[in-house]
Amino acid sequence: MIETILEILKQSDADDYKIISSKTVSNEFFFVQHKLDMNRKKEVEHIQLTVYKKIDHDSYLGSSSCEIHPTMSREEVENAIKNLCISASYVKNPIYTLNGSNHKEMAERKAVDAKKAAQDIIATVKSCNESENEKINSYEVFVNEKEIRIINSQGVDVSYSNMDSMCEIVLNAKNETHEVELYRNFVFGTCDRDYLKTEIENALQSGKDRLRATNTPNLKKGTVLLSGKNVCSLMRYYISRCNVQNLYTGISDFSLNESITKEEVSGDKVTLMGCASIENSGSNAAYDSDGHKIEDRILIQDNICCNYWGNQQFSQYVGKSEACIFSNFKVEGGQRSVEELKMQPYLEVVEFSDFQTDPTSGDFAGEIRLAYYYDGKKTTCVSGGSISGNIQDAQKNFLFSKELKQHNNMIVPDTVCMFDVNITGIEE
Repeated sequence: MIETILEILKQSDADDYKIISSKTVSNEFFFVQHKLDMNRKKEVEHIQLTVYKKIDHDSYLGSSSCEIHPTMSREEVENAIKNLCISASYVKNPIYTLNGSNHKEMAERKAVDAKKAAQDIIATVKSCNESENEKINSYEVFVNEKEIRIINSQGVDVSYSNMDSMCEIVLNAKNETHEVELYRNFVFGTCDRDYLKTEIENALQSGKDRLRATNTPNLKKGTVLLSGKNVCSLMRYYISRCNVQNLYTGISDFSLNESITKEEVSGDKVTLMGCASIENSGSNAAYDSDGHKIEDRILIQDNICCNYWGNQQFSQYVGKSEACIFSNFKVEGGQRSVEELKMQPYLEVVEFSDFQTDPTSGDFAGEIRLAYYYDGKKTTCVSGGSISGNIQDAQKNFLFSKELKQHNNMIVPDTVCMFDVNITGIEE
């Protein structure tokens, strides 16, 4: 199909084009409790085609995209490309050029064993410690082997392969009067057995603790600890602010070689890196979607913006960064251990209904499903209420744990401590 598309494109009105072909072999397993209910293997191919048209004497470059299905006839492909050319002629983006830095390259293919990855995930889930009241309800395992090829009209033709795995799991916890259901979704490259087992058993404990949780006290202001994937949500603010598209559109005000904070910082400073690959990440790629070879890049060093990241189009618009789209990121830790961060009264929120950080304003908020409140003497499980604040205020005295933790494509401090966060409880 690729050769047919290329042949038709050469005869079309397209000024430029880009093709991304993705072939996936998916191994899928569905369990009810620990009994295999169904398993299947799928092979699918997706071909994403983007057509570019120059407009108004090469002042603008319009683009339009669609998926070309492998089962389409030649006539259907011709009509699709014709319609793309028409659509692209109405899009007036300032002129830019496609990547032409690479030609024909194929990344070294690493040996992967999808069967072993699936076996490891299933064995790990089955090894988790359950009890009469805290159990695994059901789970689904997906292991995907992918082959990616990127071609454009400027001579790029690069290929690479990778593998990603996912485990979706539903857990139940109950007592004499209530029952709660918890959902978790774990994504990784192959299977980090220690990580998966710990996370599932922590989730079972969370279910137990939610059933005995009391109301969150109305502290108004206090010290908040975030851990787990909530730290990733917080750190994505900085990832977003370093993106060239957000810089171009005015969402980000980060400037090269300048501090990301307007005030003096008394806590730990942010150091952020875009990574070509992270061991056991399900997002590893040799090339980005524009065909650029991905290489490590320091984006923020001790609160100083060092570089940006992003696609070919907006990198050219900004003119201050080499184009590169990252899928893996790492945030360095601080000087204190998690234990040291817990030596003062705090509210550690481990479960939110949904925790979000706005990349434009820096506002963050979340409704508390489960937290641990330490008043200086004892720790209590609490639920209800919410926390809120603004990362631009909180970053003045951030404290990062020196312990790091990987969550698929991100390595971040295990725990982040923030002071004077708004804490709205449900007690007067």
